[in-house]
Amino acid sequence: MKMHSSQVEEVCFGFSSYVNVENIPNLTDANEENAIGKTFEEVKAVLKTKKERDAKLLLRENAWHITDKVRSKLWPLLCQKLGTEDVNETFYGETVTMIFGTKDLPNRPMILPQFVEQSHCHNYYLTREGHKITERVISVIGYSHPDVTFSPVAFPLAALFMHFMTEEECYASMTNILKCKKPLVFITQTKLHYEVTWQTCLVLAKKFIKNAVISLQKQFGGNQSEVELLFSDCLWWIFNGIPFQHLVKVVDCFLMEGMKVLYRVSLALVQLFSKMGSSPGTEWEEQFNHGNYSGAMFTFCRNLPVTPGKLLKQAFGIRNFSSATMLKMQVRTELLVKSKASAAVTSGPNQLKRARSSENLPTTQSQVEVRMASHTLTIKEVGSNFPTLVEKIIKHRREY
Repeated sequence: MKMHSSQVEEVCFGFSSYVNVENIPNLTDANEENAIGKTFEEVKAVLKTKKERDAKLLLRENAWHITDKVRSKLWPLLCQKLGTEDVNETFYGETVTMIFGTKDLPNRPMILPQFVEQSHCHNYYLTREGHKITERVISVIGYSHPDVTFSPVAFPLAALFMHFMTEEECYASMTNILKCKKPLVFITQTKLHYEVTWQTCLVLAKKFIKNAVISLQKQFGGNQSEVELLFSDCLWWIFNGIPFQHLVKVVDCFLMEGMKVLYRVSLALVQLFSKMGSSPGTEWEEQFNHGNYSGAMFTFCRNLPVTPGKLLKQAFGIRNFSSATMLKMQVRTELLVKSKASAAVTSGPNQLKRARSSENLPTTQSQVEVRMASHTLTIKEVGSNFPTLVEKIIKHRREY
């Protein structure tokens, strides 16, 4: 529904000038708690105490409306805490000029780095200028981070940042996120880690929401491959599925807690979908009945029948989901994925095609850790000492 100009003027103060406010649906709705959230100074004071638990709870339970100006200060601060990159307008401007020869925005689309996935260049509600600036930020990141070879989430995350930040703040924030690898990367930066991420999500689902996974598999006719295909899009349920209001509140928590939040939200969406996916009279009913389960999941997410607060409550209500368990599952999954990729390369011509997704991958953090933890072991010994190897890698990441 289009808003009147007076309504736009009233609500747009929380966004940057690069946002097409009129296109955001349900923008004038009151926040679900009908309460006033903490001010930026109050949040900053909690963050300074280094009481991490208090800060996490504050962000999870925040009552900020989608238009609240707190994010224009909070998000850059949370990103700055992840690394050492400060906003440096002079440095960024000089880099832009060096790469493009000018600070003026081009009229034609930019050639984006290879780590970008063209089908996921989501700009949400940015104006044309905002989209071009996002392209420029991503291009500068590609220049300054040649080690990033596959990071499809980088573009939509930068576009989301541009709703609340300046161009220079967006670049600094993205740089800090890409540099943060303790204990896990915030966003995937290689094809291997992208593969590991969704497979870890499936492993976590089988452990923590087992009944929901079993229910879905039954609804899918007992087809395990359909379940795997569904989970391969788990990041996009969030960054290209759930409504904008939900996404922004998820990112509030993500910038504080990292990948664990995306896993939790993905599992919460699976729980909800397992209960409502096959419901009659829904927007996604036809897709589900015709076996297009992935399509039905996206339609379900876009028409999510719960509020942002209830989604987060469901996500953080999953019991016994600790960072330590998540890290252990991810390390195990990564080692198994690498093992399968290595086996595929040496298993004959029928397997070579499958192994190409792992070609030309850079050395990752865990590859170094595996060498450090197992350089004295033979291949057979690595297999027999797999649990010990996992523990050594986890210990190294915590000390990193």
